[in-house]
Amino acid sequence: MTQPTALQIRQSFDARGFTGPLPVMSTAQALAARRELERFEAEAGSTDRLHMKSHLYFAWLWNIAKSAPVIDYARQLLGDNVLILASRLWIKEPGDMKFVSWHQDTTYFGLDPDIYANMWIALSDASEEAGCMRFIEGSHLGGLLEHETTHAPDNLLTRGQTVHGVDITQSIPLPLKAGECSIHHGHVLHNSPPNASADRRIGFGLSLIPTHVRSTIGRRSATLLCGEDTFGHWDLDPLPVCDRDPAIYELMHKETKRYVPAQKLGS
Repeated sequence: MTQPTALQIRQSFDARGFTGPLPVMSTAQALAARRELERFEAEAGSTDRLHMKSHLYFAWLWNIAKSAPVIDYARQLLGDNVLILASRLWIKEPGDMKFVSWHQDTTYFGLDPDIYANMWIALSDASEEAGCMRFIEGSHLGGLLEHETTHAPDNLLTRGQTVHGVDITQSIPLPLKAGECSIHHGHVLHNSPPNASADRRIGFGLSLIPTHVRSTIGRRSATLLCGEDTFGHWDLDPLPVCDRDPAIYELMHKETKRYVPAQKLGS
């Protein structure tokens, strides 16, 4: 794949509301990360409880989050000083009915100004058959839309938040190979259908904001990804001292309880 220029990445993000695919790591590195995830799943059974700060809980995820390509893309779109607001592993098993409904990420995020980018990194191939993300090009330019909370059992979003009346004939799929990422605007309409392939669809999502953005729904924490934070609007997360750091596990659940009821987390 030819590497897009910084200008092309910026232009696509601004005009279309999304950009990609972009290289983050090799296929072999993505496979190694997947093996680490599946080793944890074999021990613990699930990653369902690892919301918000998963990028700090696993050394292998932290290494991806702070890698040079991730930081370069974040700086190109958000400036030199960037925070990780949250992260999550997005997993669809082959043949199951899990999906993500049409939504906009920042509807309930409580950000002022509402500047946000979601970087979705594929740890396995996210083909159209596997249920890759689909976008409505340019929909971020129309502002936030009304969402209905559905709590649909197969919806991977925490509250099943859904925008109705989306013209799906206008949707654009963005398949990714393992090791690639896409980046999308917080206002762009997007969804992902069930995984009809024979393999798992595994993604790692990073919610990114510039440091000058404030929280409008109380004091919260974020991780400094690059640059410096001269504003102090967020408590800075401690960095892990070891893989599966117990202090990070405690922080992760404290932040999840504080965050989800107010914001209806989802990407």
